[in-house]
Amino acid sequence: MLLRTVDVEKLIDDDHSARSIWQLVGRLDLSLYYAQIAAVEGRAGREHTDPQLLISLWLYAYSRAISSARELARQCEYEPGCQWLCGLEPISHRTLSGFRSDFKAGLDDLFVQVLGMLSAEGLITMERVTLDGTKIKAHAGGNTFRRQQKIEAHLALARGRNPGTDGTFSAVFLNWLASSTTRVSDWQSLPIALL
Repeated sequence: MLLRTVDVEKLIDDDHSARSIWQLVGRLDLSLYYAQIAAVEGRAGREHTDPQLLISLWLYAYSRAISSARELARQCEYEPGCQWLCGLEPISHRTLSGFRSDFKAGLDDLFVQVLGMLSAEGLITMERVTLDGTKIKAHAGGNTFRRQQKIEAHLALARGRNPGTDGTFSAVFLNWLASSTTRVSDWQSLPIALL
């Protein structure tokens, strides 16, 4: 048996997409998720996994075209990005799937908003997103996002995409993350006010 110490921070590079996702989710208002686990007067709060971790894991999973809770739990055992997010702690597939099903509407809306923000910043394009074999094109230029109305139109376009098992969200998100220009600074510049 070989025992080694592992520096979690050195598992991934400084500009790894898992760090970007963690920073983005850390800037979001997650009070809806924390309200479900907060202690109530007269009763102790229930044991839980931090919603920031679970949301970050699901965003990272979708960006890697993973939509299965079991597969994500397996990835957390050996994939460096998942290990970094989890701090080398195991996450049960039941915890992952339970969180996704308990907060389905909220997570769908959150994922739509992330897509809308990325589109509004020009970090992704939704020129061609396949949903049930239908090709949908969006025309977006750098100077077309000056008004709230246009941002809302992009959010409405993103709401038409289901971040579920069809891989639509993951395909668009993966293309953006895979680009050589994606860096932590791209996430830091996103307007959280849209959320």
